[in-house]
Amino acid sequence: MGASTPEGKVKEKVKDFLKEARIWYFMPANNGYGTSGIPDFVCVVEGILWVLSAKLMQLVNLHFYNLRELERFVKLAGRGI
Repeated sequence: MGASTPEGKVKEKVKDFLKEARIWYFMPANNGYGTSGIPDFVCVVEGILWVLSAKLMQLVNLHFYNLRELERFVKLAGRGI
């Protein structure tokens, strides 16, 4: 998703923040073939694995799939926002 979309602009700001804070991250690509609801960013902060879903404040409600994957991740591995 490009920076021209509202969510793309949010993702660009998150990337800028992560780079400035020198936080390692990657963005998993789904491309329609992976698991629905995978978070937008996977990060490591001080040895702790985090996942982030970039959403507009107006659309802050996560979809069922986002919540399902976030709950699975937190239960098994780390922290997410």
